[in-house]
Amino acid sequence: DAITNPGGQLSSPGKLLNILNNENLAMTLQKILLYLYDNDCAKADDLNGHAPYYIYLTNVTGTSVTVNWTGWSPVTTNFNVMVSTDDGITYLADNPTPLVPSGSTMSYTVNALTTTTNYVFKITARMEGSSFTRWGLLFYKTN
Repeated sequence: DAITNPGGQLSSPGKLLNILNNENLAMTLQKILLYLYDNDCAKADDLNGHAPYYIYLTNVTGTSVTVNWTGWSPVTTNFNVMVSTDDGITYLADNPTPLVPSGSTMSYTVNALTTTTNYVFKITARMEGSSFTRWGLLFYKTN
């Protein structure tokens, strides 16, 4: 987390992608990859919504992990933490009720992980007044 973009702000025409001064390098790389995958999910326009930009893990054990994310749009009304064990082909919601945004970082602990299993965590963000969602992904393999 100590590596940041030290040199000012970078924006594409029409602010399709906005890299902030002193932004965490992992967050910047996730924005770029998300933009390359689906540029609508990574737009800098907070009014139309975008996916969470920075998804990372903490409190990693053999059977649980805490998924954290930041950088969501102010028009986001809730999140779901989706989990896949088949490389992202199918997902199941891990949280029983949608999570309401609060603070600057959201966290959710996923339990009952199986060792030597590949997981994909998908954070879906629902936009205000819409059934439309934006999402970000993180891949992880338990030991």
